Amino acid sequence: MNPFYIEQKRIELHSLLPQLSERSKLIKISDFYSELILSDDRNLINAYLFEFSLEFLSELKKFNCIGLPLQITEKLLAQITEISIYFNGHELNQDINNQIERIEQELDTLREVLYGSHSSSIKTEKISFPVLVRTTNVESNNTIGSLESVTIVIKKTNDEDKFILVPSSKEINEDFIEQIKRSFLFALDFFGNNKKFSKYHEVLIYFQNREAFFEGSSHGVSLAIGFIEELCNLYNLNLCVSIKNNITSTGLIDIRGKVLSIKDEIIIAKVELIFFSAIEYFIIPKANESMAQTKLDELKTIFPNRNLKLIPIENISDIFNYRNIIAIDKKSIFNKIYFAIKKNWILLTIILLLISIFYIKWHAELDSNPKYFERNGSYIYIKSNTGKLVHKFFFQYEPFTHMLASSLNTIISIVDVNNDYENEIITAGTIPQEEDEPNRIACRDKDLDIVWEYVFTDTISSPRERLKPYYSHKILDTCTINNQKLLAAFANNVSSYSGAIFFLDYKNGMRVGPTFWHQGHVIEGKIKDIDNDSRKELIFTAFNNGLEKIVFGILPLDDIHGQSPSTEKYMFNNWRIANFKFYSLLPNTDYNQNLNERYMTSLPGSLNDFKQRSLFSIVLYNKLYSPFGGLEISIDYNLSDIDVIVGSDFRVLRDTLVVNGKLNYPLTDTPEYTESYKNKIEFWDRTKFIFYNDWIKLKTSMSKN
Repeated sequence: MNPFYIEQKRIELHSLLPQLSERSKLIKISDFYSELILSDDRNLINAYLFEFSLEFLSELKKFNCIGLPLQITEKLLAQITEISIYFNGHELNQDINNQIERIEQELDTLREVLYGSHSSSIKTEKISFPVLVRTTNVESNNTIGSLESVTIVIKKTNDEDKFILVPSSKEINEDFIEQIKRSFLFALDFFGNNKKFSKYHEVLIYFQNREAFFEGSSHGVSLAIGFIEELCNLYNLNLCVSIKNNITSTGLIDIRGKVLSIKDEIIIAKVELIFFSAIEYFIIPKANESMAQTKLDELKTIFPNRNLKLIPIENISDIFNYRNIIAIDKKSIFNKIYFAIKKNWILLTIILLLISIFYIKWHAELDSNPKYFERNGSYIYIKSNTGKLVHKFFFQYEPFTHMLASSLNTIISIVDVNNDYENEIITAGTIPQEEDEPNRIACRDKDLDIVWEYVFTDTISSPRERLKPYYSHKILDTCTINNQKLLAAFANNVSSYSGAIFFLDYKNGMRVGPTFWHQGHVIEGKIKDIDNDSRKELIFTAFNNGLEKIVFGILPLDDIHGQSPSTEKYMFNNWRIANFKFYSLLPNTDYNQNLNERYMTSLPGSLNDFKQRSLFSIVLYNKLYSPFGGLEISIDYNLSDIDVIVGSDFRVLRDTLVVNGKLNYPLTDTPEYTESYKNKIEFWDRTKFIFYNDWIKLKTSMSKN
C-alpha cells in the first residue's frame, strides 16, 4: 500500500475527530487501523499505529452496545480484536484486552435479551430515557443514541427554586429547562397541598452518561417519576413510590401532566434504540402508539423472542395504574428511621470520614499481608491489599514470555493455605532468584520464612532411556478434591523429555493422588468444569517429543493417572495410557518444515479460556521472538468446533515464500489454507489417532448414544 495514502487518511482522521460523537470516533479510528493493517507493512504499521492509541483506548472505554444493532457491534468488535493483536507488548495492551472482554460480555448479555432468555439479574438504571445524539454530516446514517441515566437529589431551600444540572453547559436550550420545571411542578401537585413540604427546593440532576445536551424535551415523563420518588424520600412520607428496574420512557408533559406526542421519525428511532438494550417496558405517548408498534413488529421479525412491551399513556398519572412498573407501598417503620437519620447526614458523614481516613492510613502502614503480585522489569513485586510493597523478587524471564502476563501464574501464587487470614506465597522453580536457590516448589509465610517445600524426584524409564530425576517446577492451577484444597503443579525433566503433572496439599506440601506422565514437557494448564457435569477437567498444553507436535489435552480431574500416547520408544514402561476426554496433535506447517524446525512452539500464557464464547485457544509460534508469526487454534467447550486463525506476521512470512515459489499455494490467510491445516489435526480416539472429519463423526455418534 502506498504510504502517501495512509498519510492522507491520517490527516483526514485528525480533521474529522473533533466533529464526531464518541461512538463515531471509535468507528473511524478502527477503520483507519484496519486500512493500516491491510498494508501488511510492519514498518508502516509501527509508524502510524500508536499516534491515535490513547484516543482509541479512551473511546473504547466509553463504548457500550446499547442502542446499536447487533451486527454493527459484532463487526466493530471483530475489527477491534484484530487491531488488538498489534498492541501485543505495548503498555496499552492489557487495557485494550480488558475492554474487549467487557464488550464481549455486554454483547453476550444483549444476545440473551434479543433471543428471549432475559435474565432477572440484568438490571438497568431506574430513572432513564433514550437520547438521540446530534450527529454531523460526516457520520454514518445509522441512528446514534444512548440510554441516559439520571440521579436526582432534592433539598429544601428558603429563597427560590433552583435547578442544577451536572454536567453543566451553555448548550442547554430553554425548552429543556422548561420541561424540567413542568415535571417538578407536576410532582409537587401529585402530593396535593402537603403541609410538610417546603415552599422552595434545590433540585440537582446528574446525567450519568453525559449525553444531556440534545435538542428536545422528551425527558419529562422520566424526570416527573424520579421527582415523585425523591420527594417521598426527602419528606419521609408514609407513601413510598418507586419505579422498577428495566423500564424507561420518552415523552414531554404539560403543566397538567398530559403526555404530548413526539415526531414520528423520533419515536421510530427510539424504539429501535430501546430494542437493542435490556429494557423490558418502554413508556411512550399514546399518540405515538401506532407508529411505535409498527416499528417494534418490524424489529421482531428478526428477533421474534425479544421481550419488549410498549406502555402507551395519555397522562402521566396513567403510569400509576401499572403496578408492574411503579411500586406504591406504605413505608415501614425501619425505613422511616433510616430516612430520619439520613437528614442529619452532614455530621454523621464528617465523623465517619475522619474515622475512615484514620483507619485507612493506619491499616496501610501496618498491612504486610501479601495480596497480589505484578511484574516490573526483572522483578516481581508482592503487594498488600492497600498497594504497599511487601516483597520484591528478582527473576530472569525467558525470551519473549515477559510479553505474556499470564505466564507469571506458572511461577508464583498467593493464597491463604491454612485459613488464618494471612496469605502465603507459593513459588515454583528458582523464584526468588537468590544464591544457591534450589529448583523446587516452596511455600513461604508473609515474612518469607519457609512453611514447606517440595522437590519432584520420581523416576521413570522408557525403551530408549532411564530418565534421571532432575526437574524444573511450575504451578498449573488450584482445585479442591474431597474437601481438600490442592495445588496442581507440573515438573519437566531438565536433561530429557519427560513431563509430569501432580498434586500437593496446600497446607503441608505433601503429594496427594495420582500422577500423569507426558512424553514431552508440559507448557501450562487450567482446571475447570467445561461441560457443566459437576466433574472438573484438567486442560493442558505440552510438547510430544515422540510424535514431534504440540498437543492440547483434556483429562477428567478425578482420573488423571497414566501417560499420553506416543511412539513406541518414547512410551514409559509399566504405565497405561490415560483415559483422555480429548487429546489432539497440532501439526507443523510447511513454513516450519522449510526452516527445518522440528515443530511449532507454544509458551506459558498462550492457552486462553474465553468464557463468554465458551472456547479455548492455543497460540502456536514459528519463531521465538515473533508474537505474530504463527497460528491461533480455537476449540469450543464441546470439543467439536475447531477454528484456525492466521497470525499477521506468519501470513507475510509464508506468503513471501509462496510468491517466490518456495512453498506451494494456497496463500496463507485463506479458507483453503486454514481448512487444510485443520484437516491435518489428529485426535486420539482411545486406540489410535484419527483426522478431523472422522473425529466429528465420532463425536456425533457419541452424542446420539
